[in-house]
Amino acid sequence: MLLVVLILFSLAACAKKESNGVSNDVTTAQEEDPFKEFYEISWLVQYTKDYEEGRWDELELEQKFNIDLKVWNVDYDNAEELTLMVSAGDVPDMGFYPKDPIELYEQGLTRTINMDLIKKYLPGYYKIIEEYPIGLMFNKVPDTENEYYGITMASALSKFYYFNHALRLDWLENLGYTIDDLTVFDVPDNFNEYGNFDNNIFFSNRTFSYEEFLDINKRFTEDDPDGNGVDDTYFGISLGLHTWNRLTLATFGLSIDWNHLYKDTLTGDVVPYYAYEGFRDFLVWETDALEKGYIRKLPGVDNWQNEVFAVWASGKHGYYELSAQDVFAEYKPEYSMSLAPASVLKEDNDAKFIIFPGFIGPLGIGGNTRYSPTPYRAGAWGTWKIAKEVSDEKLARILQMMEYTHFDKDAYMRYFYGIEGIHYKWLGEPGKSSILTIPNEQVPEQYRSKAPMNIFASNKFLMDMSIWTLFSSYYYTWHFYQEENGWSKYDIEPYKYLDRMYFTDELWQQYEKVSQEVSEGINAVRNDFWNRAHEGQIANINQEWSVYIDNLHKNGLDKLVEIFNSKDMAEFLK
Repeated sequence: MLLVVLILFSLAACAKKESNGVSNDVTTAQEEDPFKEFYEISWLVQYTKDYEEGRWDELELEQKFNIDLKVWNVDYDNAEELTLMVSAGDVPDMGFYPKDPIELYEQGLTRTINMDLIKKYLPGYYKIIEEYPIGLMFNKVPDTENEYYGITMASALSKFYYFNHALRLDWLENLGYTIDDLTVFDVPDNFNEYGNFDNNIFFSNRTFSYEEFLDINKRFTEDDPDGNGVDDTYFGISLGLHTWNRLTLATFGLSIDWNHLYKDTLTGDVVPYYAYEGFRDFLVWETDALEKGYIRKLPGVDNWQNEVFAVWASGKHGYYELSAQDVFAEYKPEYSMSLAPASVLKEDNDAKFIIFPGFIGPLGIGGNTRYSPTPYRAGAWGTWKIAKEVSDEKLARILQMMEYTHFDKDAYMRYFYGIEGIHYKWLGEPGKSSILTIPNEQVPEQYRSKAPMNIFASNKFLMDMSIWTLFSSYYYTWHFYQEENGWSKYDIEPYKYLDRMYFTDELWQQYEKVSQEVSEGINAVRNDFWNRAHEGQIANINQEWSVYIDNLHKNGLDKLVEIFNSKDMAEFLK
């Protein structure tokens, strides 16, 4: 009787649902297992060389997605091993490894992927495409509808800055400069053993004009800004075209990325850096500043980096290109104390620094340069490749797993860094400070691994700067300060960019051929001009500039400029 009553009650409930316009079929459909079909998935990424099957994160993902993950132990960094793998016709179902995606496809080893599949099963990545639609130009298969050779890497490297502009604020104040929008940076507590630095580092939106730049050059050197009565200070270091001089180059509208092309107002041409008026202005300033002693060359008797750190620590120059990710980094305090600003503060607790957007140079632009002009990187080192045998259904499952491990923030932290308290701990405020990896020997055996943690979550889709900035509380604080205050308007952008995707196939082939033919002659002219300028053999760089440009053109620059000016080469788009 009880069974009959329950059946009647159930039928009545169903009837009531249907009378309200809600079909019982909906409930059934919602409860259907989306991962009913079982798949075995082979996987190859960086750092898998020492991976051991059955790791805790692998088991969690296998259970959640009804799959069997087979991580290959091929050495990502061993070119010979990868070549043998490909020669044998073996590629993983899904992999991020340095082999050209177009070549793999033409060899019949990989398949293409339709952007509609990505939109449906990897929506976190598709949101990046919507924000930066230039991504649709990377890895596109010619003469197809929405097909791609793989999934192009997209990361926050386009929001990432290696260096910050910094000046001695106490020197500026001693010389009469006023800064009225200072925001103090609170130095992490684990630096207290080295001194109290809580009111020494400041952020400001203040930019400096080129006239102020030149004035600071002169007065930091000649007007005793530290007030010790000795002529022993100067503005900065001369590093020429070195990477660690990227901010000074940015003052003159130049990027350290030599793939940038510029619209030269003197000629109206699209040119490389060495034929751009900003390069001329940089040479004029640098050779003059060297002659007057405003900037100094390194001694050249030790490793250049050791010499830079020693000059910083001396506290005798006032402008710094700070290695932003290493400033007061909680997880490596001894290293952070070896470079500015900490190395200066260690000896002089009264020193003060201002972090600011940059100097506006003679061309009316200036600021900073991002690590990458776009979030995307294609080619061998920037493409997730998919094996030919992978069906759409299997690929959908792979993408669903990647959506979870890459775009669910909690899952990303778990599968990239591990379990908090077991694999890592926060050194300051959780989510806003450095992460300290717990030594492997201190990790419980069931969670221990020879391979790094980031096997199933990578930084290849990482656009979230709240995760990217976990070098230190300084980097986190600085990044979001400059983002909230719109410092991106000071970024040095290319007019055009040397990448195959901006060319038609015919024009790219022409460029590669011409570039190979003329590079030797162009390099000789450029190097000669640089050397003569720095040896004091050019009396007036501005006057000799036109002769220099003519020599470049006679040695093949005219052929390159014709290509760069072509309408078949697109202008740069983010």
